[in-house]
Amino acid sequence: TSITSRMTKATEAKFSIKEVAQRFRVHATTVYRLMEKGKLGFYQIGSRRIVGESHIEQYLSLAERKAKVSGTH
Repeated sequence: TSITSRMTKATEAKFSIKEVAQRFRVHATTVYRLMEKGKLGFYQIGSRRIVGESHIEQYLSLAERKAKVSGTH
């Protein structure tokens, strides 16, 4: 990765599981399931999982594309 890419990742907003759940308006268990299925990326720091803004953007972008393909919004 380039220096710019690493700096962006280092400075991007990061969220706890609880914060992501609140943002998506779902239960924290749902966030963990998305991670386990590989649908939502995260950073592992020790035993703690942190979700970066880029992970959220990627997930929402994919969800939006799937909704358009299936004809639902």
